Amino acid sequence: MHRDYSETYEGISNFLNRNPGMSFIALDGEVIVGAVLGSHDGRRGFINHLAVLGQYRKNGIARSLVENVIETLKAAGMRKIAVFILKDNSGGRAFWLKMGFANEDIVDIYSIVV
Repeated sequence: MHRDYSETYEGISNFLNRNPGMSFIALDGEVIVGAVLGSHDGRRGFINHLAVLGQYRKNGIARSLVENVIETLKAAGMRKIAVFILKDNSGGRAFWLKMGFANEDIVDIYSIVV
């Protein structure tokens, strides 16, 4: 897997500073066990990343994180929220469908690492 700038400490820090109050973590004591990153472009909201440690999955943590970011994006005026799922992430696809998201198989994503 290629890790680009957006996945570095500096990249995540820039993301959080650009989108204050739209990302959340789940803690077990002082250990981060889950995180969700949210953002918007002024007209549409995005869930940019969701992760829960394997041993903490199936406990409602991801659902709670997603519900928090959805409420925050709704409060910011976003009425449509998108999430991008890798084609080989069957578990992710199942989760988002269960959360009420629909697959809008209408776009292809093209990107370049610069």
